[in-house]
Amino acid sequence: MRSAASNYFFKLEPSRFAPQKADSELEHTLQQEDYIQQVEANITEATVFLENSVKEGKNPIEIFNDLLSRLGKMRHELALKHKTEKAELFGVRRDLSTAPWSTSLRTKLCGPYQNYNTRLSSDIQKHLETMQEQKSKELRIEGKALNKKTSMTIKYWNYKDLDQPPQYNSFKAYKQLCQLCEIAHKPLDQEEFNREFVMFEGQNIPPEKREAMRVRHSEMYDNATTDVNEVIHEINQLLVNKEAMRNLKKNSIEDYNGLKMRSSMTSFHLDKVATKYSMEKFNWVHVTVRTEIKKRMYAFSQYLTLQHISKDLSDFNIELIHQDPFLIEETLDDIAGLFKTVLEWDKSCDSETDLVNTIALINYEFSHAAPFIRGSAAIGEWLEHTLYRYHGFTIQYKDTCNVNMEALTLPLEEFVTQYPSMVERTSIHWETSYLSGP
Repeated sequence: MRSAASNYFFKLEPSRFAPQKADSELEHTLQQEDYIQQVEANITEATVFLENSVKEGKNPIEIFNDLLSRLGKMRHELALKHKTEKAELFGVRRDLSTAPWSTSLRTKLCGPYQNYNTRLSSDIQKHLETMQEQKSKELRIEGKALNKKTSMTIKYWNYKDLDQPPQYNSFKAYKQLCQLCEIAHKPLDQEEFNREFVMFEGQNIPPEKREAMRVRHSEMYDNATTDVNEVIHEINQLLVNKEAMRNLKKNSIEDYNGLKMRSSMTSFHLDKVATKYSMEKFNWVHVTVRTEIKKRMYAFSQYLTLQHISKDLSDFNIELIHQDPFLIEETLDDIAGLFKTVLEWDKSCDSETDLVNTIALINYEFSHAAPFIRGSAAIGEWLEHTLYRYHGFTIQYKDTCNVNMEALTLPLEEFVTQYPSMVERTSIHWETSYLSGP
């Protein structure tokens, strides 16, 4: 089935197009068709809005912001209609929402993203081999595309190096973080230390060993009767407090980055990993992708994974950490400028390559910004369709790749080069207008 939506996911995960539980194959097919028809209707509506707004002489930046808001609302309504899981989060802006999920958004490269995990792991592994040859634990790779500087910084450290990044599992650390977050710390309940708990390594500690563990790790606690789990729970509450995190970033960027990194590490379920391997033989691998915006280098996405010293990186799925919510506004401002450039493109005198490259750059920056808690990929696709249709083109996605994931896992230089092969572009009659109908 051909549609305006991503054919890549339609082939690998058709349930995306029919999120509701169907009682029969026919009902499932009808749900798919309804979903696809609604996507087409949304793109058409967005194109009409764009044409009208330009004819009315509205400011291009204002048009972009209004269009983005409309697309977010459309995605939200479609998720509700099809009873998609966590539908209430679709189309909700991360940088404007106070929802817990808005503070840190991560995607595990597994399932339908497995091919991208394999490719990205292989690319990172090549750089790690270079680093090991040079006996370096940090490597910065610089590039440039479409007059924008880019960089990728790769770091790795051993699992046993527990201070990299800093630990946040003591009552003292909690109180210090609260001070940096500019909020009053909660007086933790003074738990009896002899109740069963899970230490930060994720290992269940038998009663007879607890006292020995307490003594060995005594430097971790202000008060030896405070349960580590209670401390970690309260610190996690800071992570989902947007204003607290904003203040933490302002007052201590090191603690801000360190706390978010520790949070991302928990997704690897180290207690399960430790049952199979000696954790001292693991390295953490962390990659930060940056792109130039207004003559400054902005962090876009980050990759985090574990590497066994005697195994390939691909043994573990990469955790893709989307752009910091406090940088989204600046990224969208840059995209708005690119949007203006697209509107000003003139087929009679401008190169079609310029149009395609600018839309490719919009795709790249929008994918990394992931401005919505859920639904950013679809909204990015609808925006892409709208821009092409405004200039008399329709596009069809190739079923061998997904533009959003390509943008998230390729350097900008490679993405811009490969982007034209990801979509089939077809000219439509210029006299056809979405305002006048077919």
